[in-house]
Amino acid sequence: MSWLHPSELTIREATILGLLARDVRDAYGLDLVKASDGRLRRGVVYVTLQRLEEQGLIESREETSTPVEIGIPRRLYRITGLGAQRLAEFEACVGIQRQGWAQ
Repeated sequence: MSWLHPSELTIREATILGLLARDVRDAYGLDLVKASDGRLRRGVVYVTLQRLEEQGLIESREETSTPVEIGIPRRLYRITGLGAQRLAEFEACVGIQRQGWAQ
């Protein structure tokens, strides 16, 4: 895991961290796309989630039960303590408060 200076988070990464930080439950990748109001796209969200997980900023788990119509287990994502810290540092660097950022 490599350390990133908060200003080195991309807007996409900060958006995902902000959305995960404001949600009290684990989220699917498509939930994040929908909640982002167009800031995230399907084609890049999973690559970004994987990168954030490799950096220790989020964690994921497979859902325990798979709905019949989906077929394969989906992954649920949540922010880690390190992720919340990096988000706070990022927000302090760019002068954005989480409430306004992830709405």
